Amino acid sequence: DTENKDRYKRFDEAKRRIGAATNWKDFRNAVSESWPAIRGCAFHNWNGLDTFNLKWCEKCERVPENGLFELKVQEKQTDDVDVDEAKKELIKLVDNEHHVSKTIDDKRLKRNAWVTTGKWLAVYEILKSSDVHAE
Repeated sequence: DTENKDRYKRFDEAKRRIGAATNWKDFRNAVSESWPAIRGCAFHNWNGLDTFNLKWCEKCERVPENGLFELKVQEKQTDDVDVDEAKKELIKLVDNEHHVSKTIDDKRLKRNAWVTTGKWLAVYEILKSSDVHAE
């Protein structure tokens, strides 16, 4: 549907923006500004982020009462972290988490379609019954 296509388009644009960062400041800003689009298509759970090597970033509570988190890149780049390597690590994590989330979404959509189809078939059967009369 159109909503999902738009969401996936924003997700792809967010990844491109992160990948295009040329220095630490650009990378940090790109992750911060792109996080809502990434979060819209990935991280249905936090297992991947919880096991991610957080040497250049941290998991921060964005809205603590709702359990929403955000990945924040550290303010200063450390000597042992290369911006290109950090971008590759993050994009790999995001792609993996997107795959997990998409699998969950696909199962949910198939289940919902089956339930909806079953309801409509039941209604159709009732309406075509010879016992049903319109007044």
